[in-house]
Amino acid sequence: MGKIAPSSVDKYSLVLHKLVFNFMRFHGGTWTSEYPFPAIDESQQAAINSLRSAIERRIEEETAIQNPEERSAVAKRYEDQLDERYHTLCYKLFAHTRSQYAATKSLDKFFSAVNCFVVIQCIQGSGAVLKSTAMTQILAALMYSVRSSMLKEYAIIKKRDDLTQEQ
Repeated sequence: MGKIAPSSVDKYSLVLHKLVFNFMRFHGGTWTSEYPFPAIDESQQAAINSLRSAIERRIEEETAIQNPEERSAVAKRYEDQLDERYHTLCYKLFAHTRSQYAATKSLDKFFSAVNCFVVIQCIQGSGAVLKSTAMTQILAALMYSVRSSMLKEYAIIKKRDDLTQEQ
């Protein structure tokens, strides 16, 4: 089985961050596009709001502090919370079916923000479509992200179930 190099993980994470950033920006009410992302469920919107509020609180706390060491301590304090909320949003993006939410039941194959994102990423500014090798890189990054998200969710559920059984 092949091993994924750290440089590949860095490249893959950029694709994931683009997806999350665009999804949050579009569903945050501050940005519009001629090509809208599909409607989302309340639980997906709640995940966006939760991550955004944690980011805003961290920024607010950091900017109020002048001492670099104290600022670093604030960043460290938010690290786990931001990771958890980022994962929740990713899981909400990846782990749903068209029929799961009322908002997406009547939509076509572009019911998912992930599907729409892939299409947008594959169209160049000139209107031309990327070469298949470039498309493959985008899809590989997202597949890696989906697998990572599912694995992390499994670990969270397993840990919770183990704790429940111990009590």
